[in-house]
Amino acid sequence: MTRPSFPPARRVRPGALLLLCGLLAGGQARAHGPEQFSPMPAATVSGIERGIALAARCDHAIHELLGEYEYCMRANHDYIAGDAAAETAFQFMAWLRASGAARNGYPDGPGYREKYSRSFAAAQSRHAIAPLELCKAVKIDCAMLPEAVPEPAADRSD
Repeated sequence: MTRPSFPPARRVRPGALLLLCGLLAGGQARAHGPEQFSPMPAATVSGIERGIALAARCDHAIHELLGEYEYCMRANHDYIAGDAAAETAFQFMAWLRASGAARNGYPDGPGYREKYSRSFAAAQSRHAIAPLELCKAVKIDCAMLPEAVPEPAADRSD
């Protein structure tokens, strides 16, 4: 009796094995989509820390175009729930990421940088937080930013 011949065994790459396990365990593997890679901040977290944590949940959505990032930011904005300091920090992070995207040549980066600059300035006018404090919270040096942090929006109630 002759034995059937099989092709020589090939080594399976760990990444391929993880992808296969993910497909078998959880349905489809996703590179993009509504799942956030950062956990939701605890209910006890508030203020600047909460705003930064909520905005950071969308860092995974920054790709060639920023539409998915904006969608994620809108979805996470709902969790601010009237926390003015969180709102200001959240908008600061959105401006910071959009500014970086514009500097890195994203085609829609300049438009989003302008949009989030206005949103941050409006949030700053409602609840001012010193840019130095915001930069310190995200562990960056404000002096090293390639552009100035947007100023608070002027009060238009006169």
